[in-house]
Amino acid sequence: VDMGGEGVIIGIGWTGHWFLNTEVGEKKVHITAGMPGVDTYLEPGEHVRSPRILVMPWKGKTIDAQNKFRRFMVAHHLPKDKNGSVEPLICCNTWGGMKTYHHLALLDCLKENDLKYDCYWMDAGWHGPDHECEEFQNFYTEDWAYNQGEWRVNRTVHPDGLMPISNAAHEHGMKFLLWCGAFSCNTEMGWYPEHPEWGRKGEPGGVGLNPKQATFASLYMDVPEAMDWLGDRIGQMLHENGADCYREDTGLPYGHEDTEGRKGIGEMKAVEAYYKYWDALLEQNPGLIIDNCGGGGHRIDLETLSRSYVFWRSDYCRDPAADPIGPQVGNYGLGFWFPMVTAPTPKKTPDYV
Repeated sequence: VDMGGEGVIIGIGWTGHWFLNTEVGEKKVHITAGMPGVDTYLEPGEHVRSPRILVMPWKGKTIDAQNKFRRFMVAHHLPKDKNGSVEPLICCNTWGGMKTYHHLALLDCLKENDLKYDCYWMDAGWHGPDHECEEFQNFYTEDWAYNQGEWRVNRTVHPDGLMPISNAAHEHGMKFLLWCGAFSCNTEMGWYPEHPEWGRKGEPGGVGLNPKQATFASLYMDVPEAMDWLGDRIGQMLHENGADCYREDTGLPYGHEDTEGRKGIGEMKAVEAYYKYWDALLEQNPGLIIDNCGGGGHRIDLETLSRSYVFWRSDYCRDPAADPIGPQVGNYGLGFWFPMVTAPTPKKTPDYV
């Protein structure tokens, strides 16, 4: 809010649905913000949490205010390493469906050419039932999304698991990042066949440009036993594969529909459980870095930025037809507000003639 040489910056910490309304009068600006549509009551002994609201006054120019805000985020919100410093990473992005020997060859190439990346990034495609898959992402035939919920290594692609790749990355002085879409599950695998009550079943359909039909379920994050199981499974997965970084590619937290007179309570409990899930992973895995992908650029707020970094600002970058100017616009806009947001280069060769 710019009132001419001074004003306030307002931030909302809520990884769910939110609103912000402004009413501008002759001598005042009235702002309301928070979670929309809440109309509920609490049972005896029950507790919930609501959105975190930040209000930061500023004076000077708007660019001075944004600089102050970024410094505030670095000092008080961004995750710190054991020395109390923020730890942004320059990553080498790779596809999880690429066979182990190709990953090892690439790691050797990085070492031989003295390319000093901080982190070796393995994206989707490494997981699921043992099966052959395309080594390089093809938007028309890729099958990674159809194997969500089966969080184990595809041994046809990686016969010895991922530790050979993780160990090689560590030997080259790099961290190892592993992708996961933890809260979505193909109803034919993973937790759904045994616990269908843990999630909401969607309608059959294809994924992206692949017309293959499948049905997926979204995990109810307000079910404690489901979240406990997921935390144990993902924590074990990270440990057994030597991962230093957990990349989570999921949308907003999802809970049960509200009962009569309790509008908003399901989302409140789901969002709170989501924060507890991340906090437990960080506690169980000292030094773990979380990359908040959020389905390609969602879920960027005060709460997630207090627990994670943003290594991927938009899925627009991955489209082969994407205009390179698009990511530049994203950099420009996000750069004012979010310190240390990173991203890959677009696939299309830039043409700045």
